[in-house]
Amino acid sequence: MKSAPSIGRIFGVRVRLHYTWSLAFALIMAIVFTQFPETYSLRQRIILGVAAGLLFFAIVSIREFVLSFMASRRGLPLKIITLFAFGGVSQINREDTSPTLEFLLAMTGLLSNLVVAGILYGIYAGLVNFGSVAFAGLVQWLAFIYFMLFLFHFIPGFPLEGGRFLRALLWRSTGDYNRATRIATWTGRGIGLICIVGGILLLIFGRQWFVGLTLAGTGWVLQSASAQSRRQAVVGEALENITAGDIMNKECPFINQQLSLSQLVQDCILVKGQWPLKCPLLL
Repeated sequence: MKSAPSIGRIFGVRVRLHYTWSLAFALIMAIVFTQFPETYSLRQRIILGVAAGLLFFAIVSIREFVLSFMASRRGLPLKIITLFAFGGVSQINREDTSPTLEFLLAMTGLLSNLVVAGILYGIYAGLVNFGSVAFAGLVQWLAFIYFMLFLFHFIPGFPLEGGRFLRALLWRSTGDYNRATRIATWTGRGIGLICIVGGILLLIFGRQWFVGLTLAGTGWVLQSASAQSRRQAVVGEALENITAGDIMNKECPFINQQLSLSQLVQDCILVKGQWPLKCPLLL
């Protein structure tokens, strides 16, 4: 994906970070910052907000790495994972998956969000008993955010888990993977745009700034991720029946061995895009 720079490799899988994380980080900081009472100083609330954003990113990343590792151990080849604000999306070839497998992967991802929310709530309960009020409140908000993320993934728009359910059902009923992907991604974009419009209306008429910004930001993240997935699917569909031989240049001109290196670079490499290894010397 063009807007998802690579940040390294985990278990041999390239990991990319989508730019929607910037907005998600800001939203999580704002939620935690505004919900903690004013008995905490401004500096303390900022620190708690930053910590919440970093912990959320760490938990999403660890969850996705575990799911990807389990999938690879079961023989499912994974090459690229894109970390969106709501979770990771693995790049899997159509030949390596099926409607049933797509459904099971979506179910696993959906339930894992609920499990993480339960674990965080358990940690919160333990921290309350030990008297760590500030950190307990931070973990409580993370548990709440993750539970809301669990509900958010029911939206039938790709690349959310609900969208993967929708694609699996459409793929099963129509037998057309590309068509199912198009419908699922367009559904995600449509729902995202509805959320953006709803958030703007709340800002203008309801004067509900925080709710309106959160709803509009969530919609922007969803429609952006759906648009990226849609473009990736279009490129994959366009290149589906194209082989390497179709784009190879089979013409290999001969060059004189007396040609200087400077002339070779200027006349062969820069002009024609051909490298020395592709230009056999005329002995």
